[in-house]
Amino acid sequence: MSIVLDATCGYGIMWGEKRPNNYVGIDIRPEVIPTIIGDAKKLPIRDRIARVVYLDPPHHIPAKGFWGNKKYGEGLSIAQRRKLFVEVNKEFARTLDSDGLVIAKITNMPKNRGYSCQHMDEVLERELTNFKLIKKSTRPSKSYLKNEATLNWMVFSKSAFMTESDSARKVRK
Repeated sequence: MSIVLDATCGYGIMWGEKRPNNYVGIDIRPEVIPTIIGDAKKLPIRDRIARVVYLDPPHHIPAKGFWGNKKYGEGLSIAQRRKLFVEVNKEFARTLDSDGLVIAKITNMPKNRGYSCQHMDEVLERELTNFKLIKKSTRPSKSYLKNEATLNWMVFSKSAFMTESDSARKVRK
């Protein structure tokens, strides 16, 4: 059976009451009550079990006293975010089936000066080397509308990457 994996599920706010039957949420924080307590950088699941992996990483930089720390975690520095993307690239490639997708949500929070969606998208696209970006869309955030935040949704394909890589190998030979 294939699963829908939310690799950084938090409290599962994104899903509301509409989680699929084959949903598995993983988070390192036990207090958010994930399906499995674990780290997206070392997913505690077997190879090629997921059809889709969702990635919704912390979107703010570490800031003492920030109201979102309790709800969303302590945040990541730019270096920590890059390291996360490098490590989940390997884990997502391992856990996704051959035609699997990674769906990433990057939030542009206005208080993060110099830490925009665009910058994070570029880092994510550069570091997910086992996948090919096949779709990107920007939408206003429902929860942060008063702050004019936006959400960038990015869809990466493992099979599109494999097809492209296979074609490139044939050309090189």
